[in-house]
Amino acid sequence: MQLADQDEFLKKLDSLKETAFLCGGVITEEQISEVFPELDDAKKKYLEEYLKSQHIGIGEAIDPDSYMTGEDINLLEMYMESLDETVRLSDSKKRVMMMDALRGDKGAKNALISHYLPDVVDTAKLYTGQGVNIMDLIGEGNVALAIAMQSLEVCEAIEDVEPLVMKMVMNAMEECIGAEGNSESIDEKVVELTNKVLAKAKEMADELLRKVTVSELAKEADISEKRIRELLVISKELNDLIDDPDGE
Repeated sequence: MQLADQDEFLKKLDSLKETAFLCGGVITEEQISEVFPELDDAKKKYLEEYLKSQHIGIGEAIDPDSYMTGEDINLLEMYMESLDETVRLSDSKKRVMMMDALRGDKGAKNALISHYLPDVVDTAKLYTGQGVNIMDLIGEGNVALAIAMQSLEVCEAIEDVEPLVMKMVMNAMEECIGAEGNSESIDEKVVELTNKVLAKAKEMADELLRKVTVSELAKEADISEKRIRELLVISKELNDLIDDPDGE
């Protein structure tokens, strides 16, 4: 897969992850097939494993307690107690508040901020385990939520409000994680790792005069077999160099 193809793949992957996050960390097999109709069953399996590693469930949400640290869980429990009085709006009331907010009503904007605070928490859960503690993620998300309420003029209809809000919250958390990782974006890391593994696979295939196995490449490239199989989804060129009967 050429760099342009990798970029296109990563854009589609970002779109799929965004859809999942807007749905509470869940994506369906049908949605995966709609975005990536070209993937065969083996590659789709790799993609699903990658999504699960990003805390995105296939068909049903993954229990956050299964991947959150004890410290994050304790911090989150204390924070959630402070949200006990948070007013969640009904769908009809939320639509009314959105209409008022689009007209600049400060009270409506504050009501929406209160409504979305638990959603910020749910989104932060999906970003844990990437080097930033959950309270820092929530803090960044809450700031982005407040900023989003001041940016509603870009929305043409109330249906645009929630996607804008959650996209800004997600971007803020990703930027927070990126800053922790020396400002290198997650996508850039994926491309860099793919190219590194591809170079090692080419080197080994030339020496062995055959395709390499996942286990051989994992040992030489100092990377897990699971991670290599995730990269097989991205790079067709890597697929051409690897013999992976266990992945079929």
